[in-house]
Amino acid sequence: MSLLAHPVIHPQLNKSHHQLYARANEFFTDSNIRSWLEPEHGFIKKSIWQEFAKLGFIGLSISEEYGGQAPLSNSNQAYCKELNSLVLREAMQNLSDNGLCLGFHVHNDVALQWLSVCPNIELKKTYLPKAAKGELIFCTCYTERDKNFTSHAIEDGNDLIINARKGFAVNGYHADCCMVTLNIGDSVQMVLVEKDRAGVEVTKLHQRLGNRSIDQADITFTEVRVPKTNIITANFAQRVFIWNHVMTYARFHVALDAYYLHQRVLQRLSQYILDKPVGGRALHTWPLQRESIARGQADLHLMRAGLINVFTQLDSRKLPVNLAAKVKYFSVAALERLARQACEMEGGMGYMYDGHFLNDYLQCLGLKFSTGSQTVMTEIADNAHQSKIKVAQLMENS
Repeated sequence: MSLLAHPVIHPQLNKSHHQLYARANEFFTDSNIRSWLEPEHGFIKKSIWQEFAKLGFIGLSISEEYGGQAPLSNSNQAYCKELNSLVLREAMQNLSDNGLCLGFHVHNDVALQWLSVCPNIELKKTYLPKAAKGELIFCTCYTERDKNFTSHAIEDGNDLIINARKGFAVNGYHADCCMVTLNIGDSVQMVLVEKDRAGVEVTKLHQRLGNRSIDQADITFTEVRVPKTNIITANFAQRVFIWNHVMTYARFHVALDAYYLHQRVLQRLSQYILDKPVGGRALHTWPLQRESIARGQADLHLMRAGLINVFTQLDSRKLPVNLAAKVKYFSVAALERLARQACEMEGGMGYMYDGHFLNDYLQCLGLKFSTGSQTVMTEIADNAHQSKIKVAQLMENS
């Protein structure tokens, strides 16, 4: 089921969106992906990013003022930041490896979102145009690599001196710039750090189970000096708003990944059980298999409804932080259940490295921890629920 064909989304599409879809659908194929891989490491070459930019696949949610690709919607009102990214993601849905989609999410939909909503105009003018051209690749460094060490920065005049140990940064190996979360004084701040600064080092390149077409690395920052103007957020209110803004958009995209992969697994599995005989009868005639397909179809419809619900609220003043976390949690959990069942139904081939269903399952594992683990998604949803209860109690007592 195409999300672009949904009656909420389809009327917003214009000629630019249809052209973007056609270019991306033709360009992003498994054969092309294989030709872009580095022989040594097996992930996308850095040089291909500028080709992505020339074809209009970079800076999709950034305004034209800063070199981005965001066009006006058919309503001639403010563009929907996510419409371009949604068009691109649907055009890439047939790729067997989801790594490049994750790389695009981090660069286009997370790092550049941090920059686009930050109050520092000069920082935007310096970095956004180059990032939109593919001349600069961004990664995000959130995860602490050492449980006994807290990444931090101290102020030294007009500079910050950074010491940090960050792990599992998508795009981390090829990145030119890092968005790094740091303790500064009594607050957590996001700081832009150029990777060619003295003291920045890629300390480990990870071998991913799935999503192997993009790199993921640990990065250490040792006595790295950057100007204070590289701080993305200026005060607590801005930090909370921007963090919620960026992570809500990012979780929407991971849920999109799960939706398209779930749809592919469901289509492949539905065909497989029609063709596979077991015990003298077709596999699809067995009640357990029919139940799995029926549940998979129901989950797909629920995922679609949830995604559309999030999409319609993304540009509202009240961000759907809680809803995006719930939809991401549900979508990834439903996909994992279906992909695991598909491996079991396929039997021996379902556990071979070159098996289609196992590959789909491994792609799913890569989504579980993107933008926060499933446990984190549960905590976000529960915190929102508890907040609603407290507000209701206060209103009742007043």
